[in-house]
Amino acid sequence: MAATSYSNFKNNPEKYFEKVIQNCEPLIVTRKNDENIVIMSEDEYSNLMENLYIMSNNDYYNELIQRKIEASRGKSGNS
Repeated sequence: MAATSYSNFKNNPEKYFEKVIQNCEPLIVTRKNDENIVIMSEDEYSNLMENLYIMSNNDYYNELIQRKIEASRGKSGNS
């Protein structure tokens, strides 16, 4: 994960925004008070939230894993 100081970030935020989007990688903006900020693209954020939702629902997650196992064995959900 990339990191930069707040001073560097505020001098050219657009440059860092483009890097975050192009590299599909969050950026940590460090601050003197040790309360850092993470910047990520909306796509990466949406993906993270979707994965958190899936992982937090045990029944749905277990069904998803079972379907993955079946797919790897050549079975479909409609057979």
